[in-house]
Parts: sequence; structure tokens; C-alpha cells
Amino acid sequence: MSARSALPRDAGAAAVPCREVSRAALVNRLRATRSQTVVAIVAPPGYGKSTLLEQWAARDARSFWFAPVAPDDSDAAGLVRIVARAAGVEVTRPSGRGTAWIWATAVPRLAAALQSVPKPFVLVLDDAHRLDVEAAAVVTALVRHVPKGSLIVLAGRAQPLPSLPRLRAAGDLLELGPEDLALTRREARALLQLLGAGVPEAELTELFDRTEGWAAGIRLAGLALQSRAQSEAAPGLEGYVEAECLAGLSEEEREFVRRTAILDRLSGPLCDAVLDRQGSSRVLESLEESHVLLVALDRDRGWFRYRQAVAEQLRRELEEQEPSLVPELERRAAAWFEAHGDADRTLRHAWAAGDVQNFARVLDGSASALHNSGRNGVLLEWVGRLGQVTDLAAQPGTAVLAARLHAGRGEGAAADRCLAAAIRGTTAGRAEGKKRLRAWIRLVRAARKARMVAASEP
Repeated sequence: MSARSALPRDAGAAAVPCREVSRAALVNRLRATRSQTVVAIVAPPGYGKSTLLEQWAARDARSFWFAPVAPDDSDAAGLVRIVARAAGVEVTRPSGRGTAWIWATAVPRLAAALQSVPKPFVLVLDDAHRLDVEAAAVVTALVRHVPKGSLIVLAGRAQPLPSLPRLRAAGDLLELGPEDLALTRREARALLQLLGAGVPEAELTELFDRTEGWAAGIRLAGLALQSRAQSEAAPGLEGYVEAECLAGLSEEEREFVRRTAILDRLSGPLCDAVLDRQGSSRVLESLEESHVLLVALDRDRGWFRYRQAVAEQLRRELEEQEPSLVPELERRAAAWFEAHGDADRTLRHAWAAGDVQNFARVLDGSASALHNSGRNGVLLEWVGRLGQVTDLAAQPGTAVLAARLHAGRGEGAAADRCLAAAIRGTTAGRAEGKKRLRAWIRLVRAARKARMVAASEP
């Protein structure tokens, strides 16, 4: 069998590894993996998959055999070739065409070789997302012959094995995804310091939240800070997102992700409503398989969100390329969320659509619910926005509630503005519940006078 070899770096991580930052917690978790037979390390480019493998190999007593899957190795014959080379096994491909020899000769020979290894080993298939269906079937067959204490590791941008659910149910699988590989706040700070780009805590928080611990994003931000100090050009996060996350999309997929980037969460039915089309669930399923753009929000994988850096770039693209379409997309989103009882997102999208009338109607109907759920800050923010573009007198109930809340916070000027609007609303037109509204107005007035008297007393 072959000795431990140097780790080939994958194309996505090569430019932006966090090699210098120790991933000790993850390495220790992997070193302790003895009962499973398969480790799946699946994350978008730039999350440091290859770096993690390199650090793990340096600290684990087991022999590591690296079998990087190049584009030419993606079929079953290619997989047999790279595994045989990594394991030091001779497997000769017979002349002629077809793949019968793989199952009749190559797989049994490789399986026997794995079973005969006297000491635990780790066979790493890097860039495993390139494997085709038959190559994945070969891996599934080899997994059954991995000795106790040894592992097959599949590292890549997506997991290729249809057998993973079975392995997961049997307890034979350890999975590490983007959330596991994301840098911690401490690691992000360490990476920036190693780049000579230490930042204040507030700036670190903003950067960390924006990148979600994405090592590539943090490193690029550090290089930008470094270059800014030196008045030099720096590689941008936008260029990296474009090259590694968006460039491979078809024209139809690019349009889909651009137009749905207005949403902070996505589902098939919601995207169908926003795009006025059918089949969005299939598109989301296809995009999610790549593990580059989307993050699943539930176990059933019915709801997703875009990664923050990706969403920011897509929204900029939408504003630049299709600005006239944005209000209509926002209106459709507001209508869908209202039909499904989500007042918060209804308000957000109605406001983004510039649909003041609909926004005011929804706010008037949900003001009490927001107040009763303790979300007074959110309510007052929306009321303040509405008051900047229209007269709150059209919503006297909401206005008097806002006046009461402002008064309770000691915000006299805001309370008086809302109270005046409520008074106008009850004296003009046909405001419903005038008697109750007038009672509330009297109470708020009394509270305001009492507070003013108290404030004037020595």
C-alpha cells in the first residue's frame, strides 16, 4: 500500500485557503471517528475542505491515501484507476469496450485489497462531486469492505452517493457541511490578523455576519482591507461569488435566482407565485444539490435561503438589469405572504414594492397583533415609515396605538404627531369604532399632560 501523500488542493479552495488557521476542533472530531465507515465533507468552494483534510492528515495516526477526482476520472473506470493508484493495487484494464470488467474484476480486487490492510487507513476522494452514477455505485460497493477503524472520505461541492441516506440511518456516516466548516468568530479574527488586517470588533461582527464564516469571503475582505491601506487594487468578493457560485448557471437558472433574490426564504410554491410560473420546486432541488447557492432551512428541504454574499450580489444584479420588474415581484411576494398569514413579510414586500395603500391596510390590520406579541419596536418603525409618505389619519386606530407607545417611551414629539393624526381620523370621514378611538385619545392625552406636569415640577 502507498504511503501518506501530499494533499492536492481543489480548484475552488486553491486561491483562498485558510491554511494558516488551525481547525483543531474539526480535526479532533475527525480523528475520533472510528465507528463510521464514510465521512462526507460537502461545502461550496472556499470553505477550506482541502485545508481541513491536510490538517487532519498531519495529525491522524492512520495512513492517508489521496485519490483526487479529476474531470477525466469521473466515470467508473477512472475511479478504479485513481483508487488503485492511491492504494497501491494493480488493476489492469482489459482491451475492448464496456464496463463489465469493473464489476467482475476490478471491484472484487480492490475490495479484497481494502479488507487485507492490517492497519487503519483513510481513503480520500477529493472533488467527489465529479463522480458519475456508475462511479458512485463503485464507491458504494467498496464501502461495504472498509475494515473497522478505516474510512472512505468524500470531499466536494455536492455528495455523489445515492446510498448516503442508508448509511446515515445505519450510523455509518459522518457528515460535515458548510455550517460545520464555517470559521468561528475566533478563527475569522485569527485569519484577518495573519493577513495583517486586524479590524475593530464592530467591523469584525459585520464582516462575520455578511460572510457567514465563509473562509474565502473573510480572506478576500482581509486582502481588500490590506490593499485599501496600501492604496492598491484587491480581489473582490463579488468576483469570487461570480466565478465560483454563479458562472455555471444556465441562463434560465440565472434569471430564476436573480428574480427570487428579493426573498429572504424560498419555497417552490412561493417562487412559483413570485415568478408567475410553475416548476420552481424542481429548480430549487437542482440548485440545492450543488450546495453552492442555497442553505436548507428545514429537514424536509422545503424551505431555503440564499447565502448572504450570493443574495447581495443577485439583488444588485436585479436592480441593475431589471429595475422595472422589481415592484411587480415584490407585490406578488406580498400577496403570497398575506394569503399565508405572514404579516411581517407582507409588510416588508409591500413597502419594497412602493405599494403604500396596501402596506397601510396590512399594517392597520396587524398593528394590534404586533403590539400583543411584544414587537412594539417593529410596529413603531413601520408606523414611522408610513407617516413619512402619507397621512396617518387614514389609520386612526394604528395612529392612537403608536401615540400611546411613543408616550410610554417618553417620545413626546412622536406621540403628539401620532395623536394629532388619530384626532383628524376620528373627526373626518367614517372611522370605525369612533367611540372607542376617542376614549383612547382621551387616555393618551391625559397621560401626556401628566407626564408634562411631572417633568415641569421641581
